[in-house]
Amino acid sequence: MNAEIRDTNRIAVFVDVSSLFFAAKSIYQSKVDYAALMKKVMGDRVAIRAIAYVLQRPDVNQKSFIQALEQTGLQARVKEMKMRFDAGGREIPCRTSWATGITVEALTIAPRVGTVVLATDDPAFVPLAETFKSMGCRVEIAGFRSEQNELAAVADRFIAIDELVFKDRKFGMAASGRSGQTYEGLPQDDDLEREASVAGRWMPD
Repeated sequence: MNAEIRDTNRIAVFVDVSSLFFAAKSIYQSKVDYAALMKKVMGDRVAIRAIAYVLQRPDVNQKSFIQALEQTGLQARVKEMKMRFDAGGREIPCRTSWATGITVEALTIAPRVGTVVLATDDPAFVPLAETFKSMGCRVEIAGFRSEQNELAAVADRFIAIDELVFKDRKFGMAASGRSGQTYEGLPQDDDLEREASVAGRWMPD
Protein backbone atom coordinates (compact mmCIF):
# COMPACT_ATOMS: atom_id res chain seq x y z
CA MET A 1 0.00 0.00 0.00
CA ASN A 2 1.36 3.42 -0.92
CA ALA A 3 2.20 5.90 1.84
CA GLU A 4 -0.15 8.79 2.28
CA ILE A 5 0.85 11.89 0.29
CA ARG A 6 0.92 14.87 2.61
CA ASP A 7 0.76 18.64 2.20
CA THR A 8 4.46 19.55 1.86
CA ASN A 9 3.76 23.13 2.94
CA ARG A 10 3.20 21.85 6.49
CA ILE A 11 6.78 21.76 7.80
CA ALA A 12 8.53 20.65 10.97
CA VAL A 13 12.18 21.53 11.64
CA PHE A 14 14.45 19.61 14.03
CA VAL A 15 17.92 21.05 14.73
CA ASP A 16 20.62 18.83 16.24
CA VAL A 17 22.70 21.63 17.78
CA SER A 18 25.49 19.42 19.13
CA SER A 19 26.07 17.72 15.78
CA LEU A 20 26.19 21.01 13.86
CA PHE A 21 28.36 22.61 16.51
CA PHE A 22 31.07 19.96 16.39
CA ALA A 23 30.98 19.74 12.58
CA ALA A 24 31.38 23.52 12.20
CA LYS A 25 34.16 23.51 14.80
CA SER A 26 36.02 20.63 13.14
CA ILE A 27 35.70 21.84 9.54
CA TYR A 28 35.79 25.63 9.88
CA GLN A 29 36.90 26.33 13.47
CA SER A 30 33.75 28.43 13.69
CA LYS A 31 30.08 28.27 14.68
CA VAL A 32 26.79 28.06 12.82
CA ASP A 33 24.79 31.24 12.27
CA TYR A 34 21.37 29.88 13.24
CA ALA A 35 19.49 32.97 12.05
CA ALA A 36 20.97 32.46 8.56
CA LEU A 37 20.30 28.72 8.80
CA MET A 38 16.61 29.19 9.50
CA LYS A 39 16.24 31.79 6.75
CA LYS A 40 17.83 29.42 4.21
CA VAL A 41 15.85 26.39 5.38
CA MET A 42 12.49 28.12 5.54
CA GLY A 43 12.49 30.62 2.68
CA ASP A 44 8.91 31.88 2.49
CA ARG A 45 7.54 28.85 4.29
CA VAL A 46 6.19 28.69 7.83
CA ALA A 47 6.97 25.80 10.17
CA ILE A 48 4.29 24.09 12.22
CA ARG A 49 7.04 23.22 14.72
CA ALA A 50 10.71 24.24 14.85
CA ILE A 51 12.79 22.75 17.65
CA ALA A 52 16.48 22.97 18.56
CA TYR A 53 18.02 20.33 20.81
CA VAL A 54 20.78 21.65 23.06
CA LEU A 55 23.19 19.88 25.41
CA GLN A 56 23.94 21.94 28.53
CA ARG A 57 27.16 21.58 30.48
CA PRO A 58 26.59 22.49 34.14
CA ASP A 59 29.78 24.59 34.17
CA VAL A 60 29.01 26.54 30.98
CA ASN A 61 26.51 29.38 30.82
CA GLN A 62 24.53 29.12 27.57
CA LYS A 63 21.82 31.64 28.39
CA SER A 64 22.70 34.01 25.52
CA PHE A 65 22.96 31.12 23.09
CA ILE A 66 19.53 29.78 23.97
CA GLN A 67 18.09 33.30 23.70
CA ALA A 68 19.67 33.61 20.26
CA LEU A 69 18.06 30.36 19.16
CA GLU A 70 14.66 31.48 20.40
CA GLN A 71 15.01 34.82 18.58
CA THR A 72 15.25 32.88 15.32
CA GLY A 73 11.90 31.23 16.04
CA LEU A 74 13.28 27.95 17.32
CA GLN A 75 11.97 26.35 20.49
CA ALA A 76 14.91 25.17 22.61
CA ARG A 77 14.95 21.78 24.28
CA VAL A 78 17.78 21.59 26.83
CA LYS A 79 19.31 18.46 28.33
CA GLU A 80 21.94 18.80 31.06
CA MET A 81 25.05 16.73 30.60
CA LYS A 82 26.17 14.48 33.45
CA MET A 83 29.75 14.92 34.59
CA ARG A 84 32.34 12.40 35.82
CA PHE A 85 35.98 12.38 36.86
CA ASP A 86 38.64 10.79 34.68
CA ALA A 87 41.69 8.88 35.93
CA GLY A 88 43.56 12.14 36.39
CA GLY A 89 40.85 13.65 38.55
CA ARG A 90 39.66 16.04 35.85
CA GLU A 91 35.90 16.57 35.60
CA ILE A 92 34.66 15.68 32.12
CA PRO A 93 31.20 15.24 30.59
CA CYS A 94 29.67 11.78 30.23
CA ARG A 95 28.54 10.82 26.76
CA THR A 96 25.15 12.47 26.32
CA SER A 97 22.94 12.55 23.25
CA TRP A 98 19.62 13.90 22.07
CA ALA A 99 19.31 11.14 19.44
CA THR A 100 16.49 9.27 21.15
CA GLY A 101 14.67 12.45 22.13
CA ILE A 102 14.84 13.85 18.59
CA THR A 103 13.65 10.56 17.12
CA VAL A 104 10.69 10.15 19.46
CA GLU A 105 9.49 13.74 19.15
CA ALA A 106 9.99 13.87 15.40
CA LEU A 107 8.05 10.64 14.88
CA THR A 108 5.24 12.06 17.03
CA ILE A 109 5.03 15.27 14.99
CA ALA A 110 5.70 13.81 11.51
CA PRO A 111 2.15 12.46 10.94
CA ARG A 112 0.84 16.03 11.16
CA VAL A 113 3.18 17.56 8.57
CA GLY A 114 4.19 17.00 4.96
CA THR A 115 7.85 18.03 5.12
CA VAL A 116 10.40 17.19 7.79
CA VAL A 117 13.64 19.17 7.94
CA LEU A 118 16.53 17.60 9.87
CA ALA A 119 19.45 19.95 10.52
CA THR A 120 22.22 17.56 11.52
CA ASP A 121 25.50 16.07 10.35
CA ASP A 122 24.94 12.78 12.16
CA PRO A 123 24.57 9.80 9.76
CA ALA A 124 22.85 7.86 12.55
CA PHE A 125 19.68 9.69 11.49
CA VAL A 126 19.60 7.98 8.06
CA PRO A 127 17.08 5.31 9.24
CA LEU A 128 14.87 8.05 10.71
CA ALA A 129 14.94 9.97 7.43
CA GLU A 130 13.99 6.79 5.56
CA THR A 131 11.12 6.24 7.99
CA PHE A 132 9.77 9.74 7.32
CA LYS A 133 9.81 9.01 3.59
CA SER A 134 7.94 5.74 4.11
CA MET A 135 5.30 7.75 5.99
CA GLY A 136 4.80 9.98 2.95
CA CYS A 137 6.80 12.96 4.21
CA ARG A 138 9.19 14.98 2.09
CA VAL A 139 12.61 14.91 3.79
CA GLU A 140 15.02 17.83 3.72
CA ILE A 141 18.47 17.66 5.29
CA ALA A 142 20.53 20.70 6.29
CA GLY A 143 24.18 19.84 6.79
CA PHE A 144 27.79 20.29 5.69
CA ARG A 145 29.56 19.12 2.51
CA SER A 146 26.90 17.25 0.58
CA GLU A 147 29.41 14.98 -1.20
CA GLN A 148 30.51 13.62 2.19
CA ASN A 149 27.17 13.61 3.96
CA GLU A 150 25.45 10.21 4.08
CA LEU A 151 22.11 11.88 4.81
CA ALA A 152 22.23 13.66 1.45
CA ALA A 153 21.66 10.34 -0.34
CA VAL A 154 18.27 9.81 1.32
CA ALA A 155 17.10 13.43 1.22
CA ASP A 156 14.53 14.81 -1.19
CA ARG A 157 16.40 18.10 -0.79
CA PHE A 158 19.86 18.65 0.65
CA ILE A 159 20.55 22.14 2.01
CA ALA A 160 24.29 22.83 2.19
CA ILE A 161 25.08 25.10 5.12
CA ASP A 162 28.85 25.45 4.65
CA GLU A 163 28.41 29.17 3.94
CA LEU A 164 26.30 29.66 7.06
CA VAL A 165 29.13 29.74 9.58
CA PHE A 166 30.58 32.94 10.98
CA LYS A 167 33.52 34.12 8.87
CA ASP A 168 35.75 34.87 11.84
CA ARG A 169 37.17 31.80 13.53
CA LYS A 170 35.71 31.06 16.95
CA PHE A 171 38.32 28.42 17.82
CA GLY A 172 42.04 27.91 17.58
CA MET A 173 43.63 24.52 17.97
CA ALA A 174 42.11 24.41 21.47
CA ALA A 175 39.76 26.90 23.06
CA SER A 176 40.17 27.46 26.75
CA GLY A 177 37.28 27.63 29.17
CA ARG A 178 36.94 28.60 32.79
CA SER A 179 39.72 27.95 35.30
CA GLY A 180 42.14 27.06 32.51
CA GLN A 181 40.24 23.90 31.57
CA THR A 182 39.96 22.82 27.95
CA TYR A 183 36.64 23.92 26.53
CA GLU A 184 34.78 20.76 25.51
CA GLY A 185 32.78 22.32 22.72
CA LEU A 186 29.46 23.81 23.78
CA PRO A 187 28.53 27.44 23.04
CA GLN A 188 29.42 30.00 25.68
CA ASP A 189 27.91 33.41 26.40
CA ASP A 190 30.95 35.53 25.65
CA ASP A 191 31.32 34.54 22.01
CA LEU A 192 27.61 34.38 21.24
CA GLU A 193 26.59 37.91 22.20
CA ARG A 194 26.58 38.94 18.54
CA GLU A 195 24.25 36.09 17.62
CA ALA A 196 21.77 37.17 20.28
CA SER A 197 21.89 40.79 19.14
CA VAL A 198 21.66 40.31 15.37
CA ALA A 199 19.54 37.15 15.06
CA GLY A 200 16.70 37.71 12.64
CA ARG A 201 13.40 35.91 12.24
CA TRP A 202 12.58 33.73 9.27
CA MET A 203 8.85 33.87 10.11
CA PRO A 204 6.70 36.22 8.00
CA ASP A 205 5.40 39.36 9.71
